Amino acid sequence: MAEQLIRITCGAYDQTAQKQNLLQSLSQLFQRYNVGFTIQQSNISLDQQAHLHDDEFDGTATDNATMTLESVVTAPVAQQLQQPIHQLVGDHGQFTIVDSAATAPAYLLKIFTRRTRHFLGADNVDQLLRLLQQQQIKWATVSQASAGYGQDQVVWRPKVGHHNAPLIIEAIVPQNLRAKLQPQLKVLIKDGVFFWTPFLLG
Repeated sequence: MAEQLIRITCGAYDQTAQKQNLLQSLSQLFQRYNVGFTIQQSNISLDQQAHLHDDEFDGTATDNATMTLESVVTAPVAQQLQQPIHQLVGDHGQFTIVDSAATAPAYLLKIFTRRTRHFLGADNVDQLLRLLQQQQIKWATVSQASAGYGQDQVVWRPKVGHHNAPLIIEAIVPQNLRAKLQPQLKVLIKDGVFFWTPFLLG
């Protein structure tokens, strides 16, 4: 069964119709369905009113920074979540669902995981990046999310000295490498999930 990527973008301080924090309400909804997710803050963004937010210049406690919540779910769960998400988000954000089953010339590989450090040897992120290097993947990025929720049902947040920071690894993978990478990723990603977003190469 094909998995689907739910992507919701909204402001950090946006509220639901019931005057609750939208991001917190969405997190609680995903937790009720026992679905993992990550939340990432954009440093520079445009919101639904086309207002520019730039942390470098105006990032203050009152600035409604743009946040992105992403989750990989099965198609039936995506269908169950669609209506409650629409009810919560309303006009305050953007909500999309992407199906991984479509074939395309290339894919955006997204890996949602948390860093596990070891005193000896490479950690999980180093191993994943090395695998991508070995397959001649040209570009890969690693971003730290502001929060993440996984199979252990604990919300992880980056903390000083804490080694379970939620991460998002992204890379562009040509179609001919997807089948080769798939089983290797399943072996390496023991605490996380990955998703293929089909798209056309520019």
